[in-house]
Amino acid sequence: MQIGWTLQRQRVEHELNFAGSWDWSNGRAAPKAAWKYLHKLLDAIPSGSYAVIATDIGLGVQWSENGGDKAFEKLSTSLAEYTPHIEEAIRKVSQIKLPED
Repeated sequence: MQIGWTLQRQRVEHELNFAGSWDWSNGRAAPKAAWKYLHKLLDAIPSGSYAVIATDIGLGVQWSENGGDKAFEKLSTSLAEYTPHIEEAIRKVSQIKLPED
């Protein structure tokens, strides 16, 4: 899967960002096939979240741990709902083979 990308919450909301105040770290983006699910995830996670990260062990969210059990439940539910869709979109793109030269 295409990993190693991070969406970070920016200080300023800007139309050039990926979504509102969220933009790619180091210019490395997730495959476009996953973007619609990433938008949904960003809308669903608690406001104290500040990064969505794709690593070799999976998709994760860094958050400030504010909001107690309710925020944790919202984060857990959101990840459980959208992670399979995001990972499947990435997996499909990763399986596409480029023509040989």
